[in-house]
Amino acid sequence: MTHSLPPFLTIEPKCQGETLPLVTRFLHSEKLGNTEAHTLWWPCASEEPVAVILFIPGNPGLIEFYRGFLSAIHDQTKDEIAILAHAHLGHASHIPPPPEQFLGLTPQVEGALEAYDTVKAMYPAAKMVLIGHSIGAWISTKVLQYRPETVEATFLLFPTLSEIAQSPNGRRLSRLFRPPFPRFISAISPACWFIPTGLLACLFSDWPEQQITVLETLIGSPATVFASLTMAGEEMLQLRELDAAFIQQHRAKLWIYYAEKDDWIAEEQAKVEKAMEDPNLSGTGDHITHCRHGVPHSFPLNHGPLLGAHCVNWLQACGILD
Repeated sequence: MTHSLPPFLTIEPKCQGETLPLVTRFLHSEKLGNTEAHTLWWPCASEEPVAVILFIPGNPGLIEFYRGFLSAIHDQTKDEIAILAHAHLGHASHIPPPPEQFLGLTPQVEGALEAYDTVKAMYPAAKMVLIGHSIGAWISTKVLQYRPETVEATFLLFPTLSEIAQSPNGRRLSRLFRPPFPRFISAISPACWFIPTGLLACLFSDWPEQQITVLETLIGSPATVFASLTMAGEEMLQLRELDAAFIQQHRAKLWIYYAEKDDWIAEEQAKVEKAMEDPNLSGTGDHITHCRHGVPHSFPLNHGPLLGAHCVNWLQACGILD
């Protein structure tokens, strides 16, 4: 079966359009250097989807990590929902990297907005849902900020919304994200390409084979490593004070999933939960989920289907699905 492809995507030559997701590219505007972004597309079974999900990954923004998670959502909703996963600019080893000026946070937000606007123009009657993981959650809130009238719901998974440099991992790793380390680390990363797959599988014994393959792709691409580290450096600098007023204003459209322990979050969680409190309810209602299953920040590695099922529940709770 050959699946249909919207005109704003081009299919990768090796993808014949017979299996899902479709491996595609999204061409951005001249403002973003006509950069191509790696995308994955899960079409709706009907011509007019009830809703379209735009997924924005964490960092590194390798959307192949999220296949299992997004496929779990699509398997349960394919008669009503289409899904577009949009990688960060420069986070794809098979696409020529953009100039360095397009690797920072602001271009990533602009890229997400361009993808969002294009999807909305193509499917004007569809409800728009954003799902973001980690820094992708922060980017999702920026899309909501700029398109508040058309975003139906925003799902924030393990969100890093502020003060990421003050988190345990931020304190440990932030020096590596500042010059000259991104250049140095990316330059030596190809040496890791010679590590046998079997050894990687032993080092990351709890990772599925598909995720090991994605990891090999990352460490074998100096440009992608540099893009990821450069973006991380801007995260450390730009994510400062939480915009609690924004959270309060849009809390009805926000659905948040927190880990039991997350070393990428500092004092943010308590502030977010306070801002999410509805004065008409006792607390935040069902808009915040506190994980009780030991799911880590890096959930797509082994817990994609579990989070996918949870997002389907949210789609039902906010009235997008019956």
